[in-house]
Order: sequence, then C-alpha cells, then structure tokens
Amino acid sequence: PEPTLSSVLRQMTGNIPRQRRRWTSDEDSVLLRMYNEGKSWVQIAVNLTGRTNVDCKDRIRTINRNRNRNRNRNR
Repeated sequence: PEPTLSSVLRQMTGNIPRQRRRWTSDEDSVLLRMYNEGKSWVQIAVNLTGRTNVDCKDRIRTINRNRNRNRNRNR
C-alpha cells in the first residue's frame, strides 16, 4: 500500500501533523475575553488546550474580518 503523508512525516521527524478542528463557542469566548484584557497570544494559548499562539492570532483576525464584513453589509 501507498504510504500516507502522516506515516512519512512520522518516520522522518517522529512527529504527527496536527489536525485542524473547528473553534467552539466556548473557545471563542475565552479567546475574546483574554484578548480584550490585553493578554499575550502565548498567555491566551495556554488557556486553550490544543491551540497555539498562532492559532489564536489567526482566529482573532478571522473574527474581526467577519465582523467588518457584516458591518459593511448592514450599511
């Protein structure tokens, strides 16, 4: 059988690629609260199991982009 990308990466590095998963409303609430409190991305990520500081930063950008789009539609 053909090896999968995951199996090749595991053999090369010993690491398994992270699986992306949807953000939950609870995660969004924690993220937004801590972001509004001025916490650093690392501090926020520590409180969101399985999320990195880059995941948190990207999510805030997505939330803000969606908010701006919705504002522009309602004008």
